[in-house]
Amino acid sequence: MRALTAMLVAASAITLVSATAFAQGQTEGWYVGGEGGWSHLEDMNFNNGTASGKLSPDEGFAAGVVGGYEFSNGIRAELEAVYRRHDFNNFSGSLTGGPSVSAGVGGDVSNAAVMGNLYYDILKNSPITPYVGAGLGLAAVTMDSVHLGPTQLFDDTEVTLAYQGIVGAKWQINPAWSLNADYRYFGTVGQSFPAQNVAGQPQLSTDYHSHNIMIGFAYHFGPPPAPPPAAAAPVAAPAPAPAPAPAKQQQLFLVFFDFDKATLTPEGAQVVQQAAAAFKTSGVARIMVTGYTDLAGTQKYNLGLSKRRADTVRAALVKQGVPDSAIAEAWRGKENPRVPTPDGVREPQNRRVEIVLP
Repeated sequence: MRALTAMLVAASAITLVSATAFAQGQTEGWYVGGEGGWSHLEDMNFNNGTASGKLSPDEGFAAGVVGGYEFSNGIRAELEAVYRRHDFNNFSGSLTGGPSVSAGVGGDVSNAAVMGNLYYDILKNSPITPYVGAGLGLAAVTMDSVHLGPTQLFDDTEVTLAYQGIVGAKWQINPAWSLNADYRYFGTVGQSFPAQNVAGQPQLSTDYHSHNIMIGFAYHFGPPPAPPPAAAAPVAAPAPAPAPAPAKQQQLFLVFFDFDKATLTPEGAQVVQQAAAAFKTSGVARIMVTGYTDLAGTQKYNLGLSKRRADTVRAALVKQGVPDSAIAEAWRGKENPRVPTPDGVREPQNRRVEIVLP
């Protein structure tokens, strides 16, 4: 219950912070990173026939490395290798069935876990992105030289199933780098350790449940930058030719849209009015409308979004008196960005519809 309450409080706070952030987008694809932080291990209780009691640990630490893949739909799949360690400070209970005692105890407990984690990023394209996740894997739990005075109790390693629940937030520094902070409840399915110097108790079964605050970073591999254009070799200037008659210049009108929207802004409506007026006075027979998007999201989704934007502008032109039969319409999605950017980056100049009068 304590773990669930902490996760809900953390999620509420993170979502509140994220709601005030402006929109951006993390580079999708493969990433690698590191993590570390504070770990609190609950008392390790045991009760096996004659022996019962608990081992109380000090606060500990956790550190690990991660590698994973970030999908465009907010899902992240990750492989994590993490190490945790806590020193013991006290034993209370009875090893022989006699009166309960409390005494200082030495030694430590550690675990090395390999976890497969699955995350869902909320508000994926915000620079501060809350997320929730869960993991399943294997952990090698080691009781290292645990002793009560001169009597050694445990000294063994057991491999067991491990699980964890995660809630946190990721901060996008730029499309390639991110920082994250999260709370993790980590536990293992009960393990048993051979008990030494405990009469009639060949094994003692105990639990491993820990609460962890982790800080991490990740590098997100993006597409390589486009090579610079090759310099053209100098050529001799040709003899001047007679100047041709000036060609009739096309008229271009740009209607910009908000992110992931296909509705006209007040500024966009003014541009449509100007284009319609120019069509009526120019004497041209055709007008070309082409929709585009920025580079955030998938090409399939952006093709549909660019078509909706082109449809919106076409309908507005018809409302301004341009014959529908005179309008040629196309949509390109992420193709031909006005401002070249890496894939996944939101650029307002690329969210547009171009109106061309030949």
